[in-house]
Amino acid sequence: MNLPTTQDFFGADNRITSLSISLKNPDEIGKSMSELKSGVNLDKLEVMPWDELMVEVMQQLKVKTASGLIIISILYMIVGFGIFGTVIMMTNERTKEFGVMVSVGMQKTRLAKILVLEMVFIGLTGALSGVAAALPIMAWYNLHPIRLWGAMAQTYIAYGIEPVMPLALKWSSIAANVTAILIIVMFTCIFPVRRAFRLKVVEALHK
Repeated sequence: MNLPTTQDFFGADNRITSLSISLKNPDEIGKSMSELKSGVNLDKLEVMPWDELMVEVMQQLKVKTASGLIIISILYMIVGFGIFGTVIMMTNERTKEFGVMVSVGMQKTRLAKILVLEMVFIGLTGALSGVAAALPIMAWYNLHPIRLWGAMAQTYIAYGIEPVMPLALKWSSIAANVTAILIIVMFTCIFPVRRAFRLKVVEALHK
């Protein structure tokens, strides 16, 4: 029911029992709470954030967040093994090249630095390319959320939540994912660096 109909039904004309405030920036809820508490009479009114008002929804969000972290960890493991496998293949195929470079006078320390720079450049290029490809899709579904239907939609409605699933478009999350990929790349650099320092020129030239 809309507000006038509800007021008429309960015989409470021009009265309300609660007022919901929707913030444009949810991250400022703490600041908004402080401003509201300082501007109202707390003896007659109570100011509550949504997580205290909807405890069950907050608990479900915590469970969903935990399961999401597990899935992300598994995805990072898969990505890490994929990058590591590529590094092993690339290093083994270039063993003779490394042997030639060392035999003509290149120091193994410089060779290791070159390998690390190559890996970082490839990893950064891949991560930024992925971001560039994903941004249009993320922006589209952020403006046009996926609308749920059926039993799942009814569950959302029962909790007073609109049955839609928008994609978050946060630069902090994008930067965190790019950073995570670069960290994985840096760990995988250990293998080619060790191979460079343990390189035996004679054996490498005969491969």
